[in-house]
Amino acid sequence: MDARSLLRAELQQKRPSPHVIKKLLKQELNGKIPSSMRLDIWQVLLGVESKDRFLLDDSIRDTIEDMENQRVIRVDAGRTRADMPDFRSPEMQQLISKLLTFYCKSKEIRYKQGLNEVLAPFIMLRRDPPVPDGTVYNLFYSFIERYLPHLYVTEEFNSLQCSFSLLRLALQYHDPELSGMLDANSIAPELYATPWILTLLARNVKLEVLFVLWDTYLLSDGDHGFQSHMFVILALLISNRAVLLNSDPSDLPIVLCNLINNSSTVDVLETVSGFSEETLLKIVDLGNHLEKITPDSFKIALSRYVLHQCPSERTLESLQVQPSLYMTCRQTIDLLTNKLGERNETFILQLVDCRSKHLVELQHIIGSIHLNPDLQDHPDPLQAALDKLKTLGGDESSSVKIHIVLIGESSPGSSKYSSIPNIVSRDSILFCYHLIQRGMKRVSILEGGWDKFKATSKGTKEEELLFESGDCMDALFEIVPVKSPRSSTFDTIKDTLAVAKAKFRFPDEEAGKKPVMASLSSTWNNWVHSSDIFDLEDWVSKHPSGSLTYFNADRVIKLSEDSTTMQECILVISPVDITVLQVMATHANRVKVLDKFVLKDLVKVSTPHSQSYL
Repeated sequence: MDARSLLRAELQQKRPSPHVIKKLLKQELNGKIPSSMRLDIWQVLLGVESKDRFLLDDSIRDTIEDMENQRVIRVDAGRTRADMPDFRSPEMQQLISKLLTFYCKSKEIRYKQGLNEVLAPFIMLRRDPPVPDGTVYNLFYSFIERYLPHLYVTEEFNSLQCSFSLLRLALQYHDPELSGMLDANSIAPELYATPWILTLLARNVKLEVLFVLWDTYLLSDGDHGFQSHMFVILALLISNRAVLLNSDPSDLPIVLCNLINNSSTVDVLETVSGFSEETLLKIVDLGNHLEKITPDSFKIALSRYVLHQCPSERTLESLQVQPSLYMTCRQTIDLLTNKLGERNETFILQLVDCRSKHLVELQHIIGSIHLNPDLQDHPDPLQAALDKLKTLGGDESSSVKIHIVLIGESSPGSSKYSSIPNIVSRDSILFCYHLIQRGMKRVSILEGGWDKFKATSKGTKEEELLFESGDCMDALFEIVPVKSPRSSTFDTIKDTLAVAKAKFRFPDEEAGKKPVMASLSSTWNNWVHSSDIFDLEDWVSKHPSGSLTYFNADRVIKLSEDSTTMQECILVISPVDITVLQVMATHANRVKVLDKFVLKDLVKVSTPHSQSYL
């Protein structure tokens, strides 16, 4: 049976499985819901019974239209999709008025504009094949409960206000230049994003295209649908950044509102009014990419304050003064210790410790850079340090994305910031503002600061892998940024060792030769960790090929301020680390593991503490 036949068979079951339907659509039909099956599939995905609901139909028909703002409902019913002939008939407008009135009375809420736009797509779904008014109502009700549960229920619109604050923080994270320009011209998200969020773009997009967009949300699991929508909005803004940045400030409100309504001036969009399906899917793809490189705290806050509870005034005020997105301690630990087991090039962390020098020397996270808070009183060195940090952002055309995470003390630096949750120090906040004002992308603050990070890692198997004492690399020191794409594995080695402050000379390279000596087996890591001393020649003969390489090198050892010595060694390179081997004097082929450097996040890891984890 083909995929459509399998879908029809599942839909004919007494209780069709949403899991099976999603799996078939994603694996067999590339996530595209056939228009002829959309009504039935939406009913299953929204948990709406397919059988007729005559009592509900009667209740809707008999609803008394006597709400306090009933006139607003009637006016909105007449304006709903007024460009479509199907919505201009008196019978259709009466149905819309009845459904909206019945919904508001059932929820015991005052009618709010935007509900009519969300209702319209479900009314059009009933046309072919026709379904009872009760089924339309249940689809509409279930959709609101899943994706917009708190946006219409209060007069204060706190959930909507939280959405605006989070959207602004996400735009600042990914495009501080565009965000800063909008802020400088007092163009807050409230001025352009209200209908985009309140109606999930139902007011702005042609119905046939809107159905495709909502299909993607319904095929998502849990809270992911609304989260995807926020990333679609973010992608819409970023993909049109050139038009927005080049617009006259007085025209910005109109340009923003017309990004969807009329796309004739927007590069990424077509010259006809509204989105095409192809254009929409490009925006969705960009949104999916942005989601992958956005800190988890954004999605956590959306879920908590928009979908699962109506936020308090204090929560709203806290979000409005939040300086940046936070990086959660849990996500930071997972990324640093490579919990997923593979290098995530879109989420490479560079930790910047903003605590005082004596605290950093007591203990800091391996691989972090120290940005001394005393620099706040010395403008020239501060400028130099920030300029050095900015070079760590890497090439934006690269697939490698560097994320700067500022680590502060877990206490407020001044009463001005006392309303910020997960309190972090004044210094980390000020450094964050400095970097964002310089246009640096993907800058965040470690949620809760140092103490919370320590508490989160305490007692875990990662704890001994994360910390070290002594000097920490200073932001004013020479820093070699990640270069990507690199011309060779050898470039990766040199960059990594330079950041780790490990000095090596490469005789082959200095002699003008290609420094690669041979390839080793991809089982290297499992084998090399089984013993500290082993026979290299014997092992290479058994494993003649693979993805790893090794290099001749001379390790530079500092004896005093004025003298150094060289130690012959071999560097073995895997996709995740560099192993330094010392050739034993007693036998040319016997070698000993001296040190290890993790390529991921450019973090140095000492062999005794981390060997079993790599």
